[in-house]
Amino acid sequence: MKVDPMKTHKTAIVIAALLGVALLASVSCKRDAVSQPSSPVGPSSIGVMMSVEASPNVISAGINQRQMTTVTATLKKYDGSGQANRTILLELVDAAYNRINVGYFEGSTSVVSKTTDSGGTVRVNYVGPLSSEITGDGSVYVRASAAWEGSQFINDTAQIFLVRDSSELSVTAKAVPEVLYAGASAGTSLIQATVLAGGQPAKNFPVFFVLNSNLGKFIDGRVQTTSNTNDQGVATMTYVGPTTDEMSYSSDTVPIIVQVGETVGVQVNILIIRQK
Repeated sequence: MKVDPMKTHKTAIVIAALLGVALLASVSCKRDAVSQPSSPVGPSSIGVMMSVEASPNVISAGINQRQMTTVTATLKKYDGSGQANRTILLELVDAAYNRINVGYFEGSTSVVSKTTDSGGTVRVNYVGPLSSEITGDGSVYVRASAAWEGSQFINDTAQIFLVRDSSELSVTAKAVPEVLYAGASAGTSLIQATVLAGGQPAKNFPVFFVLNSNLGKFIDGRVQTTSNTNDQGVATMTYVGPTTDEMSYSSDTVPIIVQVGETVGVQVNILIIRQK
């Protein structure tokens, strides 16, 4: 039997065309089915991420004083490039994303909008409630949202823990070393404070160090200073003792108050011995 080469060629073209249509249909179906692909393809919003964090993420509700934390929201592409000049809406919400009035942003409002800088970042200060304004320990959430193409929104949420009951907040402190010798040069001691909130490390929590003596100073040159805790709930501050010429007695005790919130604090003592 003879085979017409022209017919064979036409048949191959038809089959190739049908395969191409089937492949396009397959790709189209897969794209509709997948709403969040793992790689940055498709609509431009898929390659953009929002991240929000509060520092510190634990604040106490004082009797007369409100504590503040800074909320940072960043809008970036998957390649790390910031999205500048974008409007981000920040809202105070509860766990169900309902707007609430517990504390407030700068300007005494529960909603604020900011425009991103060149790095795609906005910052806003959140001022927490007084103890009389909440019934117990709890949390507030800051939701950051940015409108994108059409009806698309990109958002993320940061949780801020509120500690009302001072018994839920604890601090322990120690000085290493506890004895310094005042010689021609000043000695130093590292004050280590550990803060727990509800038994868990309080991260990025402000700790106040107060020197109740005219002997020495802290490393920053002050007699009252502050330092935030790390991820383990530990804050440190270096005390710089006096020299021989700065002491009138052979020995003296320097008390240092370590305080968190309004009512929770401990005292550490450092013995200073004057060298002859």
